[in-house]
Amino acid sequence: MADRKITDLTALTTPASADVLPIVDVSEAAAADKNKKITVGELFKGVPDGTAAAPAIAFESDDGNGIFLSTTDTVGIATNGSSRMTVSTTAVTSTLPVIVPDGTAAAPSVAFTGSGTDTGVYSPGVDQVAISTGGSNRLHIAADGKVGVGTTVPGSYESSANNLVVADSGNGGITIVTGASSYGSIYFADGTAAADKYRGVLEYNHSNNAMAFWTDANERARIDSSGRLGLGTSSPASQLDVVGNIRAVTSTTSATTVRIGNTGNNVFLGVESSTGGSNITGSTAYAGTITSNGPIQFSTVNGGSVQATLDGSGRLGIGTTSPGALLHAAGKIRFGSNATYYGEIDHDAASTGSNIYNSQDAGGHIFQVSGSEKARLTGSGRWLVGTSTSALEKLVIKADGGGIQINRNDSGSPTSGQALGSIGFKGIVSANSNAAGEVLIQAVADEDHSGSTAGSRLEFHTKFSGTGPGSNPTERMRITNGGYSKFTNSGTFQSTTTTRHEFSQSVSNAYNLLLHTSNGSYNSEAFTVNVARAATSLYAFAHFWSGGFADIEFNLRGDGNAFADGSWSGGGADYAEYFEWSDGNTTEEDRRGISVVLDGDKIREAVSGEEPIGVISGNPSVVGDAAWNKWNGKYLRDDYGTYIQEDYEVEDEDGNSVTQQRRKLNPDYDPDVEYINREDRPEWGCVGLMGKLRIRKGQVTGARWIKMRDISDSVEEWLVR
Repeated sequence: MADRKITDLTALTTPASADVLPIVDVSEAAAADKNKKITVGELFKGVPDGTAAAPAIAFESDDGNGIFLSTTDTVGIATNGSSRMTVSTTAVTSTLPVIVPDGTAAAPSVAFTGSGTDTGVYSPGVDQVAISTGGSNRLHIAADGKVGVGTTVPGSYESSANNLVVADSGNGGITIVTGASSYGSIYFADGTAAADKYRGVLEYNHSNNAMAFWTDANERARIDSSGRLGLGTSSPASQLDVVGNIRAVTSTTSATTVRIGNTGNNVFLGVESSTGGSNITGSTAYAGTITSNGPIQFSTVNGGSVQATLDGSGRLGIGTTSPGALLHAAGKIRFGSNATYYGEIDHDAASTGSNIYNSQDAGGHIFQVSGSEKARLTGSGRWLVGTSTSALEKLVIKADGGGIQINRNDSGSPTSGQALGSIGFKGIVSANSNAAGEVLIQAVADEDHSGSTAGSRLEFHTKFSGTGPGSNPTERMRITNGGYSKFTNSGTFQSTTTTRHEFSQSVSNAYNLLLHTSNGSYNSEAFTVNVARAATSLYAFAHFWSGGFADIEFNLRGDGNAFADGSWSGGGADYAEYFEWSDGNTTEEDRRGISVVLDGDKIREAVSGEEPIGVISGNPSVVGDAAWNKWNGKYLRDDYGTYIQEDYEVEDEDGNSVTQQRRKLNPDYDPDVEYINREDRPEWGCVGLMGKLRIRKGQVTGARWIKMRDISDSVEEWLVR
């Protein structure tokens, strides 16, 4: 070795860490001690820390580029003497933009370790960004800033409303979830100043379950929790409550107007036009008619005596409820065209004679009973009942109580499917039939009527936007003869005969039913299901179907068990069960992250040398033995923890006694004692028995547990198994 040059030695192309190199130790004073040896592994272990300006490992042609130790446990990469990237135990930090390939939905350029390589972020095209899960595009931001959820072409939809498009091949929708006593709202704004921020509002108040509609920064309509619609009022007192006048015209340029409204305390229903006049006319069936199965009666005040009656034979009685002729007036009848003089027909009940005479009275024709005015036809052509004044209305009926009844005009009993009566609403008078109106409410026989059966239903019809006048409206809602409500947007119900309430939706991008609580202080249940029968597996609180009632995906059973065809997902990462502390935790100490052992049937903190059963969890995914809703011993159980059942009697729909079973109540149960669930009681601890758990540093750990990482200076994450 001493007689050979280094250049004559054989090259070692794959050195091992234990291979030895000669080295001169300059720290030794004596020449004999300077020559020493060092292994390859020891040589590279002593590399200096370096800096960004002078990396410890640099390149010959440019020593400002290389690797250095930035801080403890942090390695840096430098170029041109500046730090560009650092890698620590917790993060990778870069001072330069990170440029990745475009990727695809199936192979996104930015993916996540826990979700596989087909879930992440990618760019489907120039100036486009998308998010995929399971290899499919879920959210798409187009180059023009339009956002699609469930679609990659949001710009293909209506240009005035495609900034955000939510699409689905089947049923879909957007749900706004707020607090149980909060508002859920959609605002329409045209600026940021004052009321410009909320020019239009669609708002649902969960505290009182009311839906409000705003225009020009003011509430204009409201539907309360009872289904009552208020226009101009936020407190409707009836199914339709209008503060102001109701106006219907034949067209936007028509001079003829149908109005329902009031002036002061006077209510009016009339037809007015530029030429004046008040008429109810019609050339087809039901047009301009009021029908009833019994007499129609008019009263001057709510609950007051009847002042006028139209009986089933078409006889009108004024001042009598039993008219004996087509027109029967129990008192004077005045008439005449002169503004100063008028005619009068009078009958005194005390005599057999009648009087017809004229008198000076600018009030028009006045109808009296026993000297008291009950109705009048004014000089301006207004018909007033119960009042003598009116500013605009052509017909005014002032009464307390009573109502209007609509009767069929056909002879014989109605047959199944035959209309019993209807109310039509029209914007343009192009047809006289109620069925051709824009909105129709009608009663229909559900079966052939006879003396013992008269099942009927109530239907509500409206028209889609864009449907022309004269065409029939489509049925949207039905109340069946059994009292069940059916709703549909398409005119087709899932079933009209089943004994259940129903909401049917045919639109692919709108939710079917929204339960919204808008009150920020709401503290009740936004949705409650109650079954009178005791808990049992023989019924379900809810079934969630797919494929047109082909498969049940979720089953919330009546005995408190829940089933899913897929999986249940939670935010936690461990399985836990509740155990009671042996010391009762009387100081209410926060014991999360403490490993525990059994102490009899209770737990205590584990000490060195013991094998812990688990760790007090701060975020479990599944929790057992929680006793979250009632005292765990409320009902008796057998030795295996199964509920003990007992027989009890109930009465079915036919009044027969039926024997059923229910859980047997523990005689020690006291319903007057308030129950506090274990989650809120300091003497109970939630012990994570398996999964990823966070443990305080220094705690006793199990032999099979695996440390995963440090969360902070005082907390570690372990896999407990």
